[in-house]
Amino acid sequence: MIFSKKIKKEWLVLDCATGTTSKVEGEPYLVGNREGVDLRIEGSPAMTGECAFSLQKNGATLVKCDGHIFIDEKPVEEMKLLPDQDYALRIGTHLCYIYGGDSISNWFASVDLNSWWVIDPDNEAIDGPYSLDRTRESAKRMALRDGKKYRIMPVGTTKAFDIEPVQATKNAKSVSPIVNESFSEDALLCPHCWVKFELGDMMHVSMHDELRGDPILGEDASKRFLATNFDDDGNALDPMGLPCMDTACPQCRNTLPVNFVSSKYNIISVVGNASAGKSYYLAVMSRVLPRTLISAYGMRMQDADPTANAPLTEMRSRLFGGANADEVALDKTQLGGAMYTEVFRHGKNVSMPRPFSFLVEGDDDDAEAEGLIFYDNAGEHFQPGISLQDSPGALHVAYSSGVLFLFDPLRNHDFRQLLTGHEDPQVEAPMNDIQAVILSEMRTRIAKVYGQSFDRLNRKPFAFILGKLDAWEHLLEGDLEPYLKEGRLDKAALEHNSKLVRELLMRVCPEAVANAESLTKEIKYFAITSFGHTPIRTESGSIAPVPQKLAPRNVEAPVLWLLQNQFKTI
Repeated sequence: MIFSKKIKKEWLVLDCATGTTSKVEGEPYLVGNREGVDLRIEGSPAMTGECAFSLQKNGATLVKCDGHIFIDEKPVEEMKLLPDQDYALRIGTHLCYIYGGDSISNWFASVDLNSWWVIDPDNEAIDGPYSLDRTRESAKRMALRDGKKYRIMPVGTTKAFDIEPVQATKNAKSVSPIVNESFSEDALLCPHCWVKFELGDMMHVSMHDELRGDPILGEDASKRFLATNFDDDGNALDPMGLPCMDTACPQCRNTLPVNFVSSKYNIISVVGNASAGKSYYLAVMSRVLPRTLISAYGMRMQDADPTANAPLTEMRSRLFGGANADEVALDKTQLGGAMYTEVFRHGKNVSMPRPFSFLVEGDDDDAEAEGLIFYDNAGEHFQPGISLQDSPGALHVAYSSGVLFLFDPLRNHDFRQLLTGHEDPQVEAPMNDIQAVILSEMRTRIAKVYGQSFDRLNRKPFAFILGKLDAWEHLLEGDLEPYLKEGRLDKAALEHNSKLVRELLMRVCPEAVANAESLTKEIKYFAITSFGHTPIRTESGSIAPVPQKLAPRNVEAPVLWLLQNQFKTI
C-alpha cells in the first residue's frame, strides 16, 4: 500500500490594520466577525463575511467563503491556496494577507505595513512608499485624474488591493472647495492649491538625482515621499540616505516656502480690475517695502521661495532696470498668464494664481519669522459666471489675512468726466468698468465658501487703494499728509488720508464705498501712485512708465498698516 507523504507547511493571516498575525491552526480555522471565530475582524457582519481554512496534506490550504470575501480581488466561494506565495485577502473593506510556507516568520519579517506602494495597471510600483492612508489617497487622486485603475500593496508582498471605486473626470467637478472641513489645529493650508492637510501628511522632496518621477508633477520632478528617517540635525533623509531641505504639499506636490511649518504665514490678496495696475503695484511695493522695513523697523524682508517668486523678481528687475518705456511695460494679469500656474487640485489641473512668499524677521532670536504670501488675482475671477470649482482663483481671498483692493479711477466713468483733457493716455483708453461688480461678486463668492456666513468677512482687514494718484490728487479737498514719520507709519496721517480719500469717493462714486464697506468693518482708504508720474504710450502701443522718472509714493503704506495694526508683525 502506498501512503501519501504529508508536507509540513505553516500558514498565517496578517491583519493589515493592526499588524497582528494569527497562525492557521485547527479544523477548520475560522475568520469573521462573530463570537467563536479564531480571528475576529472588526466591522459589520453584514458587510464582511466569514471564511474557513482547512490545511491539506500537500501543504496547501482550502478556503471556503461566505459573504463579501475577495482573494487577490476576485470574489471567492471556494479556493485552494498553494504554499510559498502570498494572497491578498479582503473581507468587506478589511485588508489581510494569507501566506503559507516553511518559515512564516521570515515572510512576516520582510513585510513593512508602514510602507505601501501605488501599483499601476501594468503592475508597476509608480508611487510611494507611504503610509496606508496616504497611499490610498494618492491612488485615488491618480484615478480621478486619468480614470485608470490603481491598486495598493505594502513593501514585501506580491499581491495588491483595489482602492475604493472612484469616478473619473466627469465627477471631479462636483467636488466642493475644502474650507469648512474639520482639521486639527496643526493643519496647514497649501499656498499653491489652497487645500488643507495635516502636518503629519507633509511630504519631503528627495535630493538624490536618481530619485525622479512624481505621479502629478511628472517623470522629471524630484520624488516626493513621507519621511521616516532623519539625521542628527532633524533633516529628513530620502530613500538614498541624503538629507532633504525642501517640503511639499501632499495634495498638489508643489514645494512649500521655507519655514512653512514654524512660521506664521499671512495671505494678502491683491484684487482689482484688469489694467488697475496690480502687477506694477506688486513689483514696486516688493522693492520699496523691504527698504522701509530694514531702515525704520530693523526688520528684514526676504524671499521665502525664490523659485515661485521668479516671475515677480523678473518684473521688478525689468521695471527698474529697463532703458525705456517699451522695455518696462508689463503684461496685465490674465487667467492662465505668467502670474498663474497649473496646479493639481481635487482630481484635475486648474489655473491658480502664483504665490509670492516672503519672510519678515528681526534680530530677536526668540521670535519666529512671519511670512507674507501675496497673490495677484485677475479681475476675471470675480465676474459672474466663473465657477469656484472650474476656476477657484477667488479662494485665496476667502483664506486671506487681508485684502488689497486696487480701484482704478481712470477706468471709472464718473472719475473720467472729472479728468477730461488730462494728459494721461489711460483717460482715453477703452473702458470696461466692472469694479463695482468685482466688489459685490467678491462678497457673494466668499459667502458661498463659508456657507453663507458673513461673520468672517466682516473681520477681514481691507485696504481700499485708489491708485494713479498723479491723475486725480487735485480733486481732494485737502492735502495728503506723509504716511511715514521718521520712516515709520504715522497713525494720525493714515486716518487723515483715509478720510480724505473716502470723502472723494463719496462725492464721485459712492457705490464703491457702499460695496467695499459691506465687505468688512476693518477698512482704510489709501492714495498711492506706483509710478510717481504720468505714463506714456509706447511705440508698441502699450502704456508704461518712463523708467528714469519712476518715483513711487505711498505704495508701502497699505501693507505697513496690515503688518502694524492687523498682524502685529512690526
